[in-house]
Amino acid sequence: MTAPTPLEALGRVLAEVSAASQQQTQVLQVLMGRAAGTTGAGATAAMQRMAEAEDPQTFLDVFEATATSCKWPEDEWGIILLPLLAGEAHRAALSLPAAARLQFSNQRRACLDRVGRNPEDHRRRFRALRLGLKDRPFILAQQLRDAATRWLQPGEPDRRMFELILLEQFIDSIPARTAAWVRYHRPRDLEAAVTLAEDHLAVQREATTKPAERPTPSPRRRLAPPEEAALEPRPREQVPGWAIPAPPPHVHTVSGIITL
Repeated sequence: MTAPTPLEALGRVLAEVSAASQQQTQVLQVLMGRAAGTTGAGATAAMQRMAEAEDPQTFLDVFEATATSCKWPEDEWGIILLPLLAGEAHRAALSLPAAARLQFSNQRRACLDRVGRNPEDHRRRFRALRLGLKDRPFILAQQLRDAATRWLQPGEPDRRMFELILLEQFIDSIPARTAAWVRYHRPRDLEAAVTLAEDHLAVQREATTKPAERPTPSPRRRLAPPEEAALEPRPREQVPGWAIPAPPPHVHTVSGIITL
């Protein structure tokens, strides 16, 4: 048996590399299909790429819940997650060693250590949240609950105090007139306060968008044309028994000026 020539050996190497590349491409297509929503067994889920300004911890929680509900193999979570990360979270995952880069637990720890928020950050976010002009009180309540949970991490015995803190902060985060309306009705929990706030804001928005009714002006009254006799100058009325006396003979008047 003759030894292969250098060209034949090179061709075999290239063929093996091409076959391995095709196999890797097929594996990546399957994994990306799962990440895009093809999960098998009739289950579907749509995982969008992480936004630059999105909270990494929230995105990782959503990804983990989606992977669990869709029954993705846990050893493939890191492979699916890596192309979905963005910004500092993606750079944190890529900074891991090659052996640990595709493990979901390592990716999560690296992302949270680099761009995650500590309890103090969640406290500041909880106190700084405000209701925007086009926002709904329901969304604000959910954001407050999420930030407060990450800040306080309450247990079951502290649940009542936790709800009171949420209620107080929610009322302080809505417009002043709506806050006064909610306080007047003394809601017992956050859900009741959200309902009151949404009703009050809905009435205000309807009042501002409805055009004001302008009063209809009454028709102008046309005056009758004046008579010609009324336009003629009226003679000066003479007072009975009174007349202008004639000047004495030695007094002469010139153009209304009396001269002697």
